[in-house]
Amino acid sequence: MSHRELELKFSLPLVLQDKLDDDAANAWDRKRVWSCYYDTPDGELTRARMAVRVRRHGERWLQTVKAEGAGQFERYEWERAIDGPEPHRDALPPADTELGAIAHRSFGLWRPLFETDFERRSRSIEPSPGLVIEIAQDIGELRCGDRTEAIREVELECLQGGRAEFFEWALDWAKTLQACLLIPTKNERGLRLAARLPLIASPLKAPATVPGRGQRPGAAAAQILSACIAHACSNIEPILSSDAPEGPHQFRVALRRFRAALRFFGLREIDPVWETLDRTASSLADAAGRVRDFDVFESGLLPELRSRFKGDAALEALSRAVGHARESARMDLRRTLSGPDASQFVLQVTAMAERLADTGNPAGLPGDDFGAFAAVRLPALMARVRRRARQARTEADWHRARIAVKNLRYALEFAALALTRSADVPRVTAALARWQDELGAGQDLAVARDVAAQAMARPGVPSEAAVRATALIDAWRVFSAPRPHGRQRIARRSLQVLQALSAAISASRAPPPVDEHAIANASETGDAAAGQDDESPSPKSDPPAAMQ
Repeated sequence: MSHRELELKFSLPLVLQDKLDDDAANAWDRKRVWSCYYDTPDGELTRARMAVRVRRHGERWLQTVKAEGAGQFERYEWERAIDGPEPHRDALPPADTELGAIAHRSFGLWRPLFETDFERRSRSIEPSPGLVIEIAQDIGELRCGDRTEAIREVELECLQGGRAEFFEWALDWAKTLQACLLIPTKNERGLRLAARLPLIASPLKAPATVPGRGQRPGAAAAQILSACIAHACSNIEPILSSDAPEGPHQFRVALRRFRAALRFFGLREIDPVWETLDRTASSLADAAGRVRDFDVFESGLLPELRSRFKGDAALEALSRAVGHARESARMDLRRTLSGPDASQFVLQVTAMAERLADTGNPAGLPGDDFGAFAAVRLPALMARVRRRARQARTEADWHRARIAVKNLRYALEFAALALTRSADVPRVTAALARWQDELGAGQDLAVARDVAAQAMARPGVPSEAAVRATALIDAWRVFSAPRPHGRQRIARRSLQVLQALSAAISASRAPPPVDEHAIANASETGDAAAGQDDESPSPKSDPPAAMQ
């Protein structure tokens, strides 16, 4: 049987197991489940992001081929009954399919890689007409040679019904039981146990997600938002298992892109639930941002100062305080991501995105074609960038300009395939990235003082050390501040590139003309309502005169 498997996994602490058992006394079907996973000696199936297993489920033998599906919680599954524990070539997908070709070509090289052995307690429910869900508790272990790892998880699988209805029911279920999503699959955990994947998950950058011109705006929004949440989810495990700075950075980037997409599509104005999710994303991004700010300070300005003032006692005290503060912020982030609130955020975004995909074009989104929609929205974002850049005088002004540049760059990445070919999107996004980096250098300096102040305010830090370290940072900010003429020069070059893009978009748009001034004002109003966009807070006061 071949199908798309829609499944959610949750960790199973004892308290959740007790709640499930109390809720369905004597209603669970219990079976022993043993599985052996296979791959070639050189890991061909792992590289193709496929999993092949032979499973004994009760008295039946099943051979399954799995691969990634279209979404974070969807997988392709090809399953056939076989007559014993050895893999069967005739139970593979057809050889003329992409996955089947890989499986048939490598079949003779397969070797056992790892096993799973667990008790499965399962039952099916029909919470609403047409929606059938299997709830399964798996308790046992993974084995690879003499290495083992415990399995304690709950699976919710949609056997029948709509995707949006499934995620909405799962959200209510998770809220009621305070359940927490489990992101790694058994296959991923087994591959780590077998040393086929790094023991510590690696942070991942944002995948390319570019809806085409022919899609309806709602479907394009759903695709982009789902990709943003998948990007965030892929960096949760690296944050929980590693101190690598890239994990919190990529998690925050994912949420920035998510919030930029909400603005681009104007979804907060259409449904208040999106506004609530925007605030939650901002809170999660802030938690990751606190870790990121300490990481940037500890790897950037702090070692530079220590190299210039070797052996300075105040800087040594600052270094120790920053290390402690960073670890405290990292633990706070881990507690947040391990808790039920983060899981509920992911489930609610997923359910809302599925509703968007179903409706195709929610009320309020102009046009029935994503390309036409983008051609209306992008000029508003470009107008905001021009306006903020031309009005920028203080460090706070340039910070707001940087936010506008970033949101425009993300929007262009989202719409890259939907725009006319005469719009040189890669050239424009590259120019915007350079401009954003230039403005970011000033923001890093502005944040450095706050980061140091937070660290030095911790108990046990001598007050005289805090005063001297702060003075050194202030002096360095004045010495290293971006020069106004440099900012103006890169701003002029970037605005010239934007002008060419604006002309290409205008030439491709059909009449009647759009009141871009009104749309731009609406965008500004939306920013004001959202508060501090999605960056670190702007400096509370203007920088010293030397930075002007």
